[in-house]
Amino acid sequence: MGMVDPDGKEICLVYDNKSKSCTQQYKSRMDAEQFKDNKDLYNFVLGLNKLATIDVGATVIATLIKSPERYIFSDQRSPQGAYAFGGTTRTFYMGGLGSEEMDIDDMMRVGHELFHAYQKDKLGSEFGSGIDIEVEGYLYGYFIQDRLSNNKTTSIRDYKGGNDIDKGVAYNREINTLLEAFHKKQSFPVKDFNDAVGLFKMGSKQMGSYANFKEFTYTLTRPPVITTFYKNVRK
Repeated sequence: MGMVDPDGKEICLVYDNKSKSCTQQYKSRMDAEQFKDNKDLYNFVLGLNKLATIDVGATVIATLIKSPERYIFSDQRSPQGAYAFGGTTRTFYMGGLGSEEMDIDDMMRVGHELFHAYQKDKLGSEFGSGIDIEVEGYLYGYFIQDRLSNNKTTSIRDYKGGNDIDKGVAYNREINTLLEAFHKKQSFPVKDFNDAVGLFKMGSKQMGSYANFKEFTYTLTRPPVITTFYKNVRK
């Protein structure tokens, strides 16, 4: 299953290699039943549609649909065997996620990778592999968890620490401060974000894959992309 954007400013669900054209574009909250005979594609469309019903999801999806970039959604795992967004190839590696209807954890994984494409769309050549880029992605995933959960405080209360107990508790505290500010429609807590980035390698459950990443990819003249969602936040 592939989702290809051959011409820009669209997300293509079905690409005809023979005619070199898109035969089915994704439209926000489109009817998924037409894909019921293709389980992976059907579940991906359902997942994208669900994301499009929440504010933070709709913003990212609308940006990618309008983007001049060309994206490929693959039902394969990344070369590293994980879910990933390949910034160079503009490929979303989502192998296995479409095998059944997506739960909130799956939606967080999809959203995390979509957010990386959103970052690339905003940053262009400044997009890179950094711990700050990943912390933004995980924070965005917690936004999705919050919006889709029946318990609206789940994303704030959940423990997010990992390999080092003390650093895990500290990382959790900084992430929760960022989430609290999001909830309360406050300005972006830059210091807490910077502290979370510094604690990520030992304090998060996901640190292993990023051990060799540099910490920061941005400067004072280019704030984190996630700050977009701290302006006019709506519940």
